[in-house]
Parts: sequence; structure tokens; C-alpha cells
Amino acid sequence: LKLTSCIGSANPKIRDGVVYEAYSHWLRKGQLDKETQLSLFGQISSILTKTSDKDGFEQAFAALVFSEVLRADRVEPYLSQEQRESAVNIATNLQ
Repeated sequence: LKLTSCIGSANPKIRDGVVYEAYSHWLRKGQLDKETQLSLFGQISSILTKTSDKDGFEQAFAALVFSEVLRADRVEPYLSQEQRESAVNIATNLQ
């Protein structure tokens, strides 16, 4: 979960090569427990609803990770109906 603090890194090796690839791998391999996935959902949701993203990387890459978080829920549901509705609202309000 500490990796989310690096999601907006200007360094693509960290942002793309470490953060996104790690979350994608772990989520696709089912290596994160439900509690961790729920925490990740909350953290990424918070990033995506922030009003500022000074360098323009954080929200863009949070959206990529969010897609993996939501994919994991489609494969093996763990989100509540309210969380899914929130995800739809967040995704449709991204700019």
C-alpha cells in the first residue's frame, strides 16, 4: 500500500516500472488479500477525486491502477454495491 505514494512520480521507472507493474501483477495473480484490495480501492479513489495533480502524473496513473483494482473485483468480487457505484461515479468524472 505504500507504493501508492509513488504513483505520481515523475520518474517513469518508478511510476510505470515499479508501481503500476507491481499492482497489476499482484492483482492479476490474486496475491493481495481482500483487506489490502479494499484499502487500495480507497487510496486510489482518494487520488482520483483530488482536485490538484500538479505534475499531471498522479491521477493518470492512478486511473490505470484503478482499472486493475476494478478488474480484480470483476474476476473475484470483493467490493460492495455502493463501492462499485462509487467507482462508476469516479471513473465517469475523470478529466
